[in-house]
Amino acid sequence: MKKIFFLAALLLGFTAMPALASEGNTEGKVLVKVTANEGKVLKINLANLQKVKTVVRLKDLKGNSFFSKVIRNHNGFRSFLDLNQLPKGRYILSVNHGDKLMSQVVVIGEEGMQLSAFSS
Repeated sequence: MKKIFFLAALLLGFTAMPALASEGNTEGKVLVKVTANEGKVLKINLANLQKVKTVVRLKDLKGNSFFSKVIRNHNGFRSFLDLNQLPKGRYILSVNHGDKLMSQVVVIGEEGMQLSAFSS
């Protein structure tokens, strides 16, 4: 009886593997996740950088820079940006990885922040 359960579990594992492999295929793709925390704080997570030079910037629409970080020789990066001191308005958060540029609009209002989706 134990053999049957073991074989059933093994078979189920093998049938699920292709779906998991295709879902998690991130080879060569930078993973970017930015979330708005309470108190106008951005949490930035970058993964799969493959030690390629990456630049993270936050600018207003006039081009004034409020944050800039160059990441070299790392596979990942995490940072918290406290935006409480910035005036309300629209800002652009950009991630430049190699020859790819991804950007996101950050809108700071009186009650908090809103984030657009990242565009490439």
